[in-house]
Amino acid sequence: MLRIPRTLKKRPLLAVAGVLALAAGGAFVAGVFQPKADAAQAEASQGPPPAPVRIAEAVATELAPHAGAPGSVVSMSDSDIAAATPGPVLWAADVGAEVAKGDVLARIDPADAVASRDEARADVGRLAARAAQLSKLVERYEGLGVEGGESEATIDGLRADRDAARHDLARARVALRRAETALERTEVRAPFAGRVVARRIDAGEYVSPGATLVRLVNTEDLEVTARASDALLASV
Repeated sequence: MLRIPRTLKKRPLLAVAGVLALAAGGAFVAGVFQPKADAAQAEASQGPPPAPVRIAEAVATELAPHAGAPGSVVSMSDSDIAAATPGPVLWAADVGAEVAKGDVLARIDPADAVASRDEARADVGRLAARAAQLSKLVERYEGLGVEGGESEATIDGLRADRDAARHDLARARVALRRAETALERTEVRAPFAGRVVARRIDAGEYVSPGATLVRLVNTEDLEVTARASDALLASV
């Protein structure tokens, strides 16, 4: 009769017990981690939290009707400021500079204008002295008269010289005023208040009378034009 040792009989029982223990442990682990995984998955499916919402009280407001139309805005004073006196430019206002009426926009070297003014002054002084001298001479000869030994022709000649000297003096005074004006114009001034929008010349360049120095635009005195339909005009 075949006998089975007791040790062999116990081994299958031990194997079965091990399998049951492993199954129970797996079930425990699954039971522990499965709720956490389900909670994480549910939270991810919900997305980010909703944004905060601010509520304001509604207020009644009257809105005026409006309509659009193509148009343009033009300055009533838009000028190219030119030089009136020749010479090298010493300085010119920068683009964007805001100026008042009478402010300096550019300066031209006044050396030549000063020399012309001084020469005209000298001419006036010389001719004024000559005219005064001839006037006194005529008065003296007229006082003596023909009885004093002076001929009428001599006196007439002195009168003509005196009158010519007076005319020369008048022309010299006009030339002096022109020279003084040319000297004043070496400082180019704004004819109206506005903004420098362009500079046509730089320091060191030579300009002739009539050469544009800067462009000046009045930004306050504006004219607005628009192209509107008849229907739009009727509703205004």
